[in-house]
Amino acid sequence: MNDTEVDFAQFVDAYLQAFIAEHAVLGFDGLPVGHAGGEASLPLLKVYTPLITDGGATLASVVGSSRRLLLLGGPGSGKSVGLQHLTLSLATSLRAGRTTLRLPLLCSLSEVACALPADPAYDFDHLLSFIFRPFADAGLPNETLQALLVQRKLLLCLDSLDAVSSVAEPAAVDLPSPRQRLVEAIKRLPQVYRKASVVVSCRTHAYTQGPQLPPEEGWRVRHLMPFDDAQVRQALKRWYLAMTGSADQGEVLAQWLHHPDGQQVRRLAGSPRLLAALFVRTYHPHGAPGLRSTLPQELTDAMVAMYGEQAFVEPDLVRYVAQRIEMPALPFADRLRLAERLGRTGDPRLPVQLEAWRSALAQLDRAGYWCAMPAGTYQIGGWVAGEAPVDVNLASFWLARYPLTVAQYAPFVAEGYGDEAEQWWTPEGWRWKLEQGSYEPAGWAEMRYAGANQPVTNLNWYEATAFCNWLNAQPGLQLPLGYRLRLPTEAEWESAAAYDQTGVRRYYPWGATPITSEHARFALERDGHAAPVGCFPAGAAPCGALDLLGNVWEWTCSDARIYPAQSGTSLVDVPYTQGFLPERATVAQRGGSWHDHGALLHCGTRYRLLPDFNYRFGTRGFRLCLGPA
Repeated sequence: MNDTEVDFAQFVDAYLQAFIAEHAVLGFDGLPVGHAGGEASLPLLKVYTPLITDGGATLASVVGSSRRLLLLGGPGSGKSVGLQHLTLSLATSLRAGRTTLRLPLLCSLSEVACALPADPAYDFDHLLSFIFRPFADAGLPNETLQALLVQRKLLLCLDSLDAVSSVAEPAAVDLPSPRQRLVEAIKRLPQVYRKASVVVSCRTHAYTQGPQLPPEEGWRVRHLMPFDDAQVRQALKRWYLAMTGSADQGEVLAQWLHHPDGQQVRRLAGSPRLLAALFVRTYHPHGAPGLRSTLPQELTDAMVAMYGEQAFVEPDLVRYVAQRIEMPALPFADRLRLAERLGRTGDPRLPVQLEAWRSALAQLDRAGYWCAMPAGTYQIGGWVAGEAPVDVNLASFWLARYPLTVAQYAPFVAEGYGDEAEQWWTPEGWRWKLEQGSYEPAGWAEMRYAGANQPVTNLNWYEATAFCNWLNAQPGLQLPLGYRLRLPTEAEWESAAAYDQTGVRRYYPWGATPITSEHARFALERDGHAAPVGCFPAGAAPCGALDLLGNVWEWTCSDARIYPAQSGTSLVDVPYTQGFLPERATVAQRGGSWHDHGALLHCGTRYRLLPDFNYRFGTRGFRLCLGPA
């Protein structure tokens, strides 16, 4: 053995010792330690729960059998901690004398990207300088390092490709993005270091939307799977055992996740990082975990704080945020805040693009966007003194879960108001449009009415009906035979609002409890506006429909003058007559709005208007019905 090899062995041992010291603990931000405060740190090798990839293999075994591996997962799926544990295990074993193992090097790609050279030709050398910086810092000459490392087995773990910008800097618009540059540099690593294995981690969504490593060059893709119940139990037990000396509290918390109160946050437990947030917020040094009623709010806040804007971009997190909007345990102010933020990036609860409409209509047998109502005889009317109820026979139908939104109506605005759009309008509606010269809804761009997941408002009956006709004409929709998309009749709207699954009629959609601000949006001043749809889960009807009371009045396709006896009959068209007279107000609206007093709102709340009424007040919208043609 020559002096160079001896020196290198000494450098390696010093490196391993420093590496172990840096990565041996797993930090838990926000978890207090005893009475002195501070943040808790747990020994990673003791508390780590093995991560499983698609196919059922552990992360360690997949890395061990791969030369070029791309590790994908959602935010909080454990990618960084998994690589930290893997490299720490190798470093510990190497120091213990198992010299046949690969030498681990862990590098943050976000740090590499912060100082990219001006010329992309030097990107590969720049990447190498960061990977091998621990040796260079120890004084090993670069030439000696390169010569020796080429002959050795290495495990190069490059973490968080998603943290590298996929957009070129304004001052470097002629250059590829930093992420593209690093991908090109990474592709060279296994070519230069042929005995090395390279692992790159990245968030799934970021990778699919950006530059990729070529499978034809041997890059193997594996996805981290969410924790299953066994992993959740194992992780909680190990964390509590490390903190308190007993695993019992971890089992208590794991069991709580399957109780009714805990099921609403169970989905969080699939993410190791969010499971850690759950542990932090329920941890008690002594006694049982504190299962507080504010837990859903705290976990939502923790998620948004951890992921920031990514919480509203990553598909898995976006779906979680959308679920929180309809979680009654979360205070209304938080539901509203999340809904408004989600409206700016895309609300997954709403079919907007044609493919999403096709998908929603193909799943009528599942709980989702469409709320099913069975065929039957329903008692309609009789809500006010002097009005006798009548029995109305209805075929089965489906009511949309929410009022139609701005985002859903926008494609029709782009296509349905032009000079060639007559096919979708009723004859009277087209006459109104031509006389008014209307090329978009009134107040279409007005800020307080323009939130993407707010109900679309300031529409008259002609406009709402034209949208239904336009949507029916889109290709590929799977509708039941003899059915079409239209406005609901008064009888359909009322039966969906009032009747539970046992055939009992209710005064409010949610039962007999008097209306509160948790049930609906109402009694706001004139400068108020509608909330994003679905923010009042406590006000849900038995069929699942939300926002039936308050928020916005909803157009029906019924003649208001023949209610309730013929409230199941659909209008085909309504004469357009200029000038308002009470006897001309023929079309029924239901449910009330954000401006109406709560004492007026119940399942029988109704009003009637002219079909061309579209006063810019933001109180009138509509909801789709899939019913008999």
